[in-house]
Amino acid sequence: MLNKEHQLQAQCVISFSQSNQRGILIGYFAESDNYIQAAMKLSLGLKKGCSDLLYFYEGMVTGIEMKAPETSHKRLHIMEQCKFLMSEHIHKGYFCDSLSMFHRIINGGRGIDPKPIFDYCDKLITQSVQWDTIREMGL
Repeated sequence: MLNKEHQLQAQCVISFSQSNQRGILIGYFAESDNYIQAAMKLSLGLKKGCSDLLYFYEGMVTGIEMKAPETSHKRLHIMEQCKFLMSEHIHKGYFCDSLSMFHRIINGGRGIDPKPIFDYCDKLITQSVQWDTIREMGL
């Protein structure tokens, strides 16, 4: 069974494919079941922290990192994702936690800003964080 974030991502991809949206949407599958699988993916070009979805439109790339409400995440992983979303390779990068926010992002609007989330996570000492707690930092 798909986890909550996979379900949200699937909703967004299906909705995109059924609409008349312009551009190209690509899913990036970085999750691994074990260290051997992760090492193999790294050797094949996996980029740590890369967002779940990459939206290409008019020569620019928007990174979209899916986060479902009521989920828990490793703090350092969230920080890696923030770094990717803020990198020079990405024109715009946002966290996204709803279908309506996804549509807002691909239509040129904003999602959840990764910079304040990075700053918040950088100050924490805990190993994991709740998405509902940190999402407020990016609004």
